Amino acid sequence: MKIFDKIISVKAERQCAIDDIYNTFSFFLIETNLTQSEINIIIEYNDANDYRIVYDDKISACAKVNLYPKLCDIIRRAIILKTNLFCFHAAAVEKNGKSYIFVSTGNSGKSTLCTTLILNGYKLLSDDTCWIDPDTGVIHPYPLAIGTRYKTLDVLPALRDIVVKTTFPGKLIIPILNDWVATPCKAFAYFLWNLDFQTSQFNIETVEKDELAYNLLSHSFSFKYCLNKRETFYKLLSTINKCSCYSLKGHNLSILPQLLDELS
Repeated sequence: MKIFDKIISVKAERQCAIDDIYNTFSFFLIETNLTQSEINIIIEYNDANDYRIVYDDKISACAKVNLYPKLCDIIRRAIILKTNLFCFHAAAVEKNGKSYIFVSTGNSGKSTLCTTLILNGYKLLSDDTCWIDPDTGVIHPYPLAIGTRYKTLDVLPALRDIVVKTTFPGKLIIPILNDWVATPCKAFAYFLWNLDFQTSQFNIETVEKDELAYNLLSHSFSFKYCLNKRETFYKLLSTINKCSCYSLKGHNLSILPQLLDELS
C-alpha cells in the first residue's frame, strides 16, 4: 500500500487477513517492489484466534482478540511515527473544495453520517481518522472502507448490495469507490458532533476556537507522540482560527446536507 508518501507491506499467513486488508485499504493498494517498503508488518498465527503482529521487527500486538481493529490501529500508529501529520478521531467530507470535520467519540454515528453525505453529493476524506498538516491546515484523505453495522442497513438500504463482512464479528464494511474520495483540501468548518436522539432538529451553535483546539487534542491519536507539544497546539490553533467552529447536536441526518450547504 501507499498511504501519503509511505510504502507499507503487510504479509499474513491467513487468507482471511489478506482479504480484510484488501477490502479495507483498497484505495491505497499499489503494485511495487516489496524491497521499497518503509513500513513492514507481518501477521503470524498460533491457532485460529491467537496471533501476533510484528512491526519493524518488534512484536506490536499479541492477543486472542479480533485482528481487524488491531491491525488498523498499528498501521495508523506506524504512519503517525513516520510523518509530520497530526491525527485525530473525527469524520470529514468535502464539497466544492471545502471540508467539513466532525469531531466525536467512537460509536457516535460518524460512519453513518459520512455515508449519508456521500449519497448526497459530498466526497469522503475519512469516516473515523482525520489527518491534518498543522502547518497548512490541509486535510489529507484517509478513505478506509467505511465500517458499518447491520442496523445501519435499515436506515440506508441502498448499501445492502455493496457491504462486505470482515473477521470482526458483527462488523461490516463498505468498500470505497474512487469517485467517492476527495482530494486534499483546507478545513472550512469544524463541528463538535453529538448524536442526540432527543433532538428532532439539529441544534447548532458557534464555539470558541480554543475550545475546538482542545477538543482536537483530547480526541488525538498522535499528540502524545509530538516532540514539541506546545508548538503543535499553537499550529493547530492558527489553522482553526481560519475556520468556522460549531457544536452540532441531533440525529436527523436527512436534513444535514441542506444545513451544510447553507453554512457554506
